[in-house]
Amino acid sequence: MPPSVGRLAGLQTLDVRDTAVERLPESFWRIRTLRHVFGHRLILPKRVGDLKNLQTLDTIKPDDKYGWDRNTLAKMINLRSLFVWELSKGHVKPLAAALKNLKHLVTLTIHGDDIPSCVFTSASLRRLEIMELDGKLDMSSESKDIKSCLPNLLLLSLEKTMVSQDFINKLAELPFLAGLTLDVGSYKDEHLAFSPGGFHSLRRLTIDLLELKKLEIHEAALPGLLDFDILDYSDDLEIEIVGESDIVDKLCGEDQNLYKKIKRTPKDGTGC
Repeated sequence: MPPSVGRLAGLQTLDVRDTAVERLPESFWRIRTLRHVFGHRLILPKRVGDLKNLQTLDTIKPDDKYGWDRNTLAKMINLRSLFVWELSKGHVKPLAAALKNLKHLVTLTIHGDDIPSCVFTSASLRRLEIMELDGKLDMSSESKDIKSCLPNLLLLSLEKTMVSQDFINKLAELPFLAGLTLDVGSYKDEHLAFSPGGFHSLRRLTIDLLELKKLEIHEAALPGLLDFDILDYSDDLEIEIVGESDIVDKLCGEDQNLYKKIKRTPKDGTGC
């Protein structure tokens, strides 16, 4: 990319996806009119200009040599979509500090070693609708109410997050969550339960957890579910349906072999 791109004073959109461009001239990041930047793991320098008009940043990663600090994204206050790749542990805190100012985010994707817990606890992300996380998420010390921080979340995808049953129970309280993907390494336990009264708006559930040994689904859990996919599972997976549920019909359409793993249990606890 020639340095002259930084002289395009009125530039609003740049799309270098499907190219070999990894780094743009620093002068480019000082174009105040920028609204949308699309690339493939573009290196975002530590120091950028006043990019308050920027709405889309897809996809970026920290500079290996200089990294980021809390000021790198501080002025991007009108970002709607942010996609971060290769987030190392040393950049988690700067990103967490920046997220507190990004009150207009609608889409957030983070891939890295660790994910800042504030993505579920910061009130600044109340407008967030779509979130994709790939990396270790530590929520053990967090006690905040997720549903009050993410009241508008519609779609959530987790991978390598290693979350607990308690965390899944908190997700069940999200009022508008319509799609949930639990991908490889997203869940750390061998027993996953969906209890009554949660996930009222969930329409699609995708599970890809090879280490899972037991999946427990209670009557009145997942009441609005339309599409249920179990992509990969262990040979000794057991699926327990507690009470009356039409979940079995949804599973049947996807994989006949899952029928052999289903156990029905009345609500009084007596197996059948």
